[in-house]
Amino acid sequence: MAASCQTLISSVGAAANKTPIKKEVCYHITCYSSFNIRCSTCQRCFHGKCMGLNEKKWNKIKEWTCNSCSYLTVLNVFQTELYCVCQTPYDNTRFYVGCDRCEGWYHPQCVGITQAEAEAMEEYICPNCQSSQNKLIDPVTSGNTVPFAMILTRKDYDLIGQLLATIKEQRASWPFRERTDEKMYPDYYEKIKNPIDLSIIDNKIEQLRYHKLDEFLADIKLIFQNARIYHAKTSGVFRCADTLEKKFDVCFSKIKRQIELRNRENMRVSESKTADSLDINTDELIPIGSDFDASVFDDI
Repeated sequence: MAASCQTLISSVGAAANKTPIKKEVCYHITCYSSFNIRCSTCQRCFHGKCMGLNEKKWNKIKEWTCNSCSYLTVLNVFQTELYCVCQTPYDNTRFYVGCDRCEGWYHPQCVGITQAEAEAMEEYICPNCQSSQNKLIDPVTSGNTVPFAMILTRKDYDLIGQLLATIKEQRASWPFRERTDEKMYPDYYEKIKNPIDLSIIDNKIEQLRYHKLDEFLADIKLIFQNARIYHAKTSGVFRCADTLEKKFDVCFSKIKRQIELRNRENMRVSESKTADSLDINTDELIPIGSDFDASVFDDI
C-alpha cells in the first residue's frame, strides 16, 4: 500500500549534516492508508495529516486550498491591473473613456457622464484631476469638456431625494434596500470591504451629508459594484443590479442636467458682481497717479 503513495517533499539540505528540512507538504495519488483531502482549486490529493487537518476539522471547513494555489491566487490579485474609480479588472465588453491628464481609464457611468457625452468630448479630465486643479469649468461655454464637480444646494437635495425614492420603488431594488443579511450571506462582510445600501444613502440625504453630486453618484454605483463582486453573474441579485443601474442612469442624466444649469447660473451671477453691483460709487474713488507714494501704506 505504501508503494502506491507517491509523496513528494521539497527540502533544503544543510551541506554539513545533509538533514532535509520540510518546506512544502505532500501531494500524491490517492492512497487509502490514511485520511486524504483534495484541493478545491487544483484537485490534487493530500494527506490530511501532512496538512495538519483531521477528519473533524475537515468536516467543519468542507473546502480547502493548498499552499501553491493560495500563493498563485494572491499573486494574480496583485498582478491584475484595476481600472476606473470602481477598481475592477479590464472588461473588453464595456466602454471606457481615457483621461487626457493622468491617462487613467474610466466607465462613463462611474464618473457621471454617458457614453455619448464621452465620445463627443475632444478632451476628458477625470474627477481626480479636476479636483487637483481646484477649478470649475462651465459645461455650457466649454461644451467639449467634462462638466464641473457640481455643488449641491437645498433644491438639489430635493431632486436626488426624489431620484432615490424612484429607485427604491423599482422591483429590482429589493436586494439593496437594507443591510445585507449575514445569516443569508455569512462571508459577505469579509469579501465586501465597503458595504452600502439604499437606506444608508437615504440617511445621508436626510442629514445633508453630500456636498457634491458625484459623491451621491459614487455611493449609488458602489451598491452595484458590490453586487457584481459578491454575487455570480447568473444570480438574481446580479441581474437586479444590472436592471436597476439602467433605470438609475436614465433618471440621473435628467437631474444632472438640471443641477448643471443651476450651477452654471449661480457661477454667472457670482462672476457678474462688479464694482457697480457692489454699490460702489466710482466717482468717490481716489485716483492714483504716477507720483503716488506707496510708502503711506507701510504703517497700516
